[in-house]
Amino acid sequence: MRAYDLYGSKQSNLDFARSIVEKALGVRFTAHESDWRGGEYFRYRREGDESFMLQLNVGDDDEPAELVFPEYLVLLYIERTTRSDEIRSLLAERAGDFILLKHDEL
Repeated sequence: MRAYDLYGSKQSNLDFARSIVEKALGVRFTAHESDWRGGEYFRYRREGDESFMLQLNVGDDDEPAELVFPEYLVLLYIERTTRSDEIRSLLAERAGDFILLKHDEL
């Protein structure tokens, strides 16, 4: 079963959030640019389908990308993972200001 998780942080500095998540999960993000994602964002793709995206909570129309969670300034999308529990534990232990906002399994 694959999970799609969304985490949020009230930290407003995207570069600082990137360094925290990289250390917590042992990954290395690459920078990307997209108006649809509010400008600069970071992506990591693991072997297979799993991917992580870290971005400000801003969409292409300057509205929050996640309207339901406007108080979370940085968003971390975890897509197609089989390690949802492991990732949740690592983030709670090492990047405590990232809160699980949504969890879906397909």
